[in-house]
Amino acid sequence: MFSKKIKAKTELAFNKIPAYCKYELFMERYRSASTFIKMAHVNIDKLNLLDVGSGNGYLKYFCDFGNIEWHGIEIWEERYKDCERLGYKMHRCDIDSEKLPFNNETFDVVVASHVIEHLRNRDFALQEMYRVLKNGGMLIVGTPIKPIVISNILNIIYSFKVIN
Repeated sequence: MFSKKIKAKTELAFNKIPAYCKYELFMERYRSASTFIKMAHVNIDKLNLLDVGSGNGYLKYFCDFGNIEWHGIEIWEERYKDCERLGYKMHRCDIDSEKLPFNNETFDVVVASHVIEHLRNRDFALQEMYRVLKNGGMLIVGTPIKPIVISNILNIIYSFKVIN
């Protein structure tokens, strides 16, 4: 019989979230999105942000700047509750088949990180995200593109660098 040893998360990815290494590719999506969110926040006193498929709320750890009102859409109950604990205003919606429960042009930023690849009705979901986005707002959509080999190489490279 074989057993897999469970590795502990002993590092902080980007000095933000418990992880297996300082540069964890999974967390890069949040770090890079936060860069764009910071740019969107430059001329806005209070940023209204919708995190579609908000997961465990990791994006909020990387956006520790400015005044942001956080809204989330998440269908997994445990993740929904994690986001509520982090201060998200959570909303129930199946983005694959239901309209988002917001008025037109409500949000300065809408983020959908690693969500659309799980949907059957992508056109509908993207139209809904666009509908609730303010004129001149920013839509950030991320999808996985890196094979595991690239991930492993990047982890090795970044294990020798200091991440801020």
